[in-house]
Amino acid sequence: MAEDVPKAVPAPGRPQAICDEKVQLGVKVSEELKGRARAAYKEAAYHEDVSTFHQFVSQALEAEIHRIELAYNNGERLQPRAENLRRGRPAL
Repeated sequence: MAEDVPKAVPAPGRPQAICDEKVQLGVKVSEELKGRARAAYKEAAYHEDVSTFHQFVSQALEAEIHRIELAYNNGERLQPRAENLRRGRPAL
């Protein structure tokens, strides 16, 4: 059961997120998502080699970025962007 659960790690041959200077990434999420993220971390920490919430969130973010790169960028690594992102509610 737990052995069948894939781990959220980068694909073989892909470097993990560049390990230079760490920066703060702030996002607002619902209270429910925050709670689920904490619960998921506790499960992953028990069953997998995940020692910190930082590591858990970084691996989850890396896995989702990799999925998007495969789906929309021919599997090529997206180039980092430095510009500010739009804040607030999206326009309909």
